Amino acid sequence: NPLPTPTLTSSDPDNVFCAGTSLTFTAGGGLTYNFRIGSTSVQNGSSAIYTTTSLTNGQVVSVIVTDGNGCSSISPGITNTVNPLPAASISSSDPDNSFCAGTSVTFTASGGSAFNFRVGGISVQNGINPTYTTSSLTNGQVVDVVVTNSNNCVAVSPGITNNVVALPNA
Repeated sequence: NPLPTPTLTSSDPDNVFCAGTSLTFTAGGGLTYNFRIGSTSVQNGSSAIYTTTSLTNGQVVSVIVTDGNGCSSISPGITNTVNPLPAASISSSDPDNSFCAGTSVTFTASGGSAFNFRVGGISVQNGINPTYTTSSLTNGQVVDVVVTNSNNCVAVSPGITNNVVALPNA
């Protein structure tokens, strides 16, 4: 009996992506499919589709295809380039994040090359400037930043919750 002719394709055209990206590999040419990362089996059965979000840089995905005659062949491997996420961080000019209404506070971000500052999840400043200054925060508002690195990978910093004390009535 002839060996099966295995096929393997990836949902990412160039197999260059950011860490945590969901990728789907689709196999063909047989009845059962043993997907492997390196030499380790990660899924074996009749499903011709394998989806993962946990690939790391340089890992190779391949599939052993078995046909109805019990003959098996291995596909060529797909090498994946996985770019790291930025280490998004944010700090405040107010050490304890507790201040009077109207106080000017500066937030400084790091970990990337572009910074989208958000207040309560709403973008207030987006660009290459790593600092954002405001005097209009209200009590309980959370400031965070979406950081993009040079590989266009994105991560969100932890949020800073602000305790804004109302001014007394005059």
